[in-house]
Amino acid sequence: MKTLLTFIALSFFISLSKAQKYIPLPLDSAYWRESYTWQSPFDPPYYDYTEYINQTAGDTLINGLIYTKIFQKISVGGNISNDIIAVLRQDTLKKKIYAIEKDSTNEKILYDFNLNIGDTVLSFLVFQNNNCDIVTINNIDSLLINEIYHKEFFTIGCYFPNTDYSFIEGIGGSTGLLAPPSGSMNWETKLICSGYNNKTIYPDSSYTCSKLITGINNQPAFTKFSVAVFPNPVNKGNFEIKFNKHIKKGTLKIYDIFSRELESIYLNNMSDIVISNKKLKKGLFLIAINETGGDTFYFKLFSD
Repeated sequence: MKTLLTFIALSFFISLSKAQKYIPLPLDSAYWRESYTWQSPFDPPYYDYTEYINQTAGDTLINGLIYTKIFQKISVGGNISNDIIAVLRQDTLKKKIYAIEKDSTNEKILYDFNLNIGDTVLSFLVFQNNNCDIVTINNIDSLLINEIYHKEFFTIGCYFPNTDYSFIEGIGGSTGLLAPPSGSMNWETKLICSGYNNKTIYPDSSYTCSKLITGINNQPAFTKFSVAVFPNPVNKGNFEIKFNKHIKKGTLKIYDIFSRELESIYLNNMSDIVISNKKLKKGLFLIAINETGGDTFYFKLFSD
């Protein structure tokens, strides 16, 4: 028994020793290609898959400190949106990466590579509206990428105990640079690949990590009903939804990514509606429009 425990302990320390030297996150012309998958629990079901790019582009000075700007490139309603979503600052001595989200002045820790097993930390996903605030480190290992060992931190799933989420030195999170730890039955985010200066780092150098986002409107395959949202992404204030047909009777509902109903509006002889944006924080939402006695149609809505 002692021999077995000694072997396990040695294996653990040997694994960590391979990744002792800190590998900084590349911030010069860096990019992360990520995906978002969402399937509604409604009937009929709605399935949505979106790929987007987070990329660095230039620096800015805030409170005397230099930050790198992060832009997100995504297809919105068939058009390519390329907006700044956050700024990052890296302290290589402290092995920490800090972030300030758009329209905020509060700096928060995005990644801390000094953590130990059992440490409980605030989820870096302060950028999304979710209930997963605390994550616990339950394992530390090393991951071989392009013949270099990167330290990898695993956390206990915050929605379901068996959900795997990790963040890796020099790469970021397994769900994306700024994405939440996945763990819902309805949605999932995933880091597809990352690189810098047109050189792929993750999953390895043999993978071609494209920075191209096509302007394809990723809606379900039906054509008899469509909507137009102005503006989209929506922001503070009012936004308008126009239908391509007149709705005699029906309902319009807005859901968040956890399928929670945020808004329910009765439609009566309407071809458009103006909604006050009081409940939508930053993120992705779903519009469900049901004609009385007819079908239900789903559309994506982004809030900035």
